[in-house]
Formats: sequence, structure tokens, C-alpha cells
Amino acid sequence: MYFIYPKVEQLSVFIKSLLSRQELSSITVVNLLDLASQRGWPVENFNPATIQECEASKTIVEDSFDLVKHGRLRLTQFHESRICHSVKRGELYYSHLYGMVRYPIRETFTCEMPNAIILGSSGFVMTPELEMVSQSTAEPVDRLTVLLNSLSSASASFPPQPIPGKYVSLVGKYSAANYAHWLMDYLPRLALLDPLQTDFKVIVNAAPEAYRLESLELLGVSQDRIFEVREECLCFENLLFCHAADKMGVPKAVHLYKMRERLVTAATGTAHHPSPTRRIYISRAKASRSISNENELLPILREYGFEVINCEDYKLADQIRIFSEANVVAGAHGAGIFNQIFCNPGATVIEIFNRQRWEHAPRKISSILKHEHWHLFGENVDRDWNTQVDPHKFEKILSYALGDCTFKEGALHEKFY
Repeated sequence: MYFIYPKVEQLSVFIKSLLSRQELSSITVVNLLDLASQRGWPVENFNPATIQECEASKTIVEDSFDLVKHGRLRLTQFHESRICHSVKRGELYYSHLYGMVRYPIRETFTCEMPNAIILGSSGFVMTPELEMVSQSTAEPVDRLTVLLNSLSSASASFPPQPIPGKYVSLVGKYSAANYAHWLMDYLPRLALLDPLQTDFKVIVNAAPEAYRLESLELLGVSQDRIFEVREECLCFENLLFCHAADKMGVPKAVHLYKMRERLVTAATGTAHHPSPTRRIYISRAKASRSISNENELLPILREYGFEVINCEDYKLADQIRIFSEANVVAGAHGAGIFNQIFCNPGATVIEIFNRQRWEHAPRKISSILKHEHWHLFGENVDRDWNTQVDPHKFEKILSYALGDCTFKEGALHEKFY
């Protein structure tokens, strides 16, 4: 049996049951670089800290003006959707969407840890001495410290018997069943390693989806080198800890580039298609959070030369090939839009947001990969977060994003103002 811990507080239930010996009375949170220096563990593939700049997303005047006119209402709606934990966080989302943002990215590296312990599918890594590696969790370190130092029990079976061999962990609470985070946050860990290095196995959450297995195969990791986490606590004789990013959804550019190039080359034979010309619209008609009036958009899409695809109909290698041949990608926010990763630099991405439920990670990906990101807000129509899109606004944003100056906006302009 395996567990996923959406909150740090839930992890305490497991750790309290794990610890019972009096001498294991506290857990400390440590920086792995400091610990490696003290213990003499090898640190390699070091990449220094940097600043990544992300450009603002582009849109049409109607959506910009809507935020000016109804800003407080939009923030309240966003907060009430439970996607955004506070109105203040909503302000941050909007400011990041419409402004230039500088993200500090800390150093990345690999480190060989002897007898490292992984706590279930949470991905938390610790030593037998109960030192929790801060780089193994996206949770704030101060919250972890307060929580873990308050625990004072221990299990007679702790630490577990080490599993022999060398391992790389791609385990985490966002790793399972989340295509976007798998591409952004977990696979780039392998980009820190030489593609010819094969002396390790890869640890993944239990029952991996087909796309996870296919992506690993494209990166040279065969099925017999995959280890599934099915227990609450496992110890590995040699954990090759790959630290590729500090925060979920903010990948380090150099590692995302490398991962992209390796996947695209494996699927197509070349890292960059010589002349990408396809225009791809990603339909979510077979998925949740779909466009409720998509049939009204199809004639417009045909007029602008788009092919309509459902990503779930294709294996990962085929998706990579399709998007590597595309110079324009459009669709609602969701897993499929993250296939923009496989497009060449210079591609255009047009993303449809549900006004009450949206996330701006593709804008960050666009800046990293030199794509031009556009967005359009549609209206929420039900509790399942399906979205209705104004066809006139949709055609307008296509015309602007694709440089078609023949679009006539007079009627819409008069109606809006």
C-alpha cells in the first residue's frame, strides 16, 4: 500500500507511528549541500543560482479592461473556487500573468546519499539520523521544522533494511497522475545526468501511467530499471539525489531544455523540426474541464487552418512528434497545453482560461522556451469547471496572435464600450 500526503500535517500521522525509540526524539531539516560537505558525500553536476525572467502574457483589450473594471469580483471568484488559497494569492496570480516577473532559481546539483530513506509517495528524503533533506520537499522548511521536531516516538523497525544498488527518485505528491508536473518538475531531474549513464534505477510512484513509462523509455530507462514505491518507508543503499528545482511549476531553464531535446530527439530523430507549420487545437471534449460550446469555435478554427486533436488518443511519442511540427498551439488550460514543451522556440501558444479556475504555469514555460503566450478568459458554466468561450473574442485573439489584420472588430468594439 502507498500513500500520498497533500499536506504536511497528514505526514505527521505516519511519522508518529514510525518513531517509537526514545533516542530518536527529534527530526531536523537540513540543507543537503551543507550535509554533503560535512559527511564528504560527492556533489556533482553543479549549476549555479540564477534569475529567470518571465514575460507577461498577451491578451485582447476586453480581458484587460475586465480586470480593471471588475478586479475585486474576479479575485473573490478566484478565491472561492478553492484553487487559490487567498485573495492575496489571487493578486499574485494576476500580477504574474500581466507583468514581467523575475524568479530567483537556486543552485542545482546531484549528490550521492548512502542509506537514504524515502517516506512513501510523498518524496520526502531523510537520513537514518532523522535529518530531513530540505530540497526534497516543496513545503516551507519552517513548517516542516516545527512539525517534525514535535514528534517523539519511533518504530523498532526503523531504519528499514537498505535496498542494494543506486537509485534516482522521481517520487512526489505531484508526480502521480499529473502530466504537467511530471514534465515540468520530475523528468528534468534526469537532465542533470549524462544520458549514457545507466548504472541506476528510477524510483516512481506506484502504478505509473503509460505516459510516465513511455517518457522514461524515450530517455533510455527500460522497464527493468523502474522501481515502484509501494511501502510507507524505504531505505536505499545509494540514492543519487537529483535536485533540479526548488519550487513546483518553476523549472530551471537549462534542465527543461535538456529534457525537451532528449525527448524530442528520441521521438523524431532531431531536437528541432526544420520547418514547423502545423496549427494544433487541443480539444478537451473527452476530458474534464472542457469547452462547453466548442462546436461554435470549430468553424473559426477551420478558417484559421487548425487541426483539432484529443491528446489522449495518442501515445506520448506521437504527441511529441505532432507538437514538434507545430508553430501554433491553442486550447483550454490542462495537461494537453503543456505539450507546448515539444514545440520549437518561436511558437505561439493561445491558452483559454476558465475565469474562476486557472493557473499560469504555461506562461512560465513559454518564457523559458521562447514561445509567445496569449490568453483568453471564458466564463465558468458549472461546478465541473466547464468553460464557455465568446466566439467573437476567440476569433479576435486568433487574428491578433497570428498576425491576421483582416479581422473586423467594429461591432464588438461598440458593444464593449
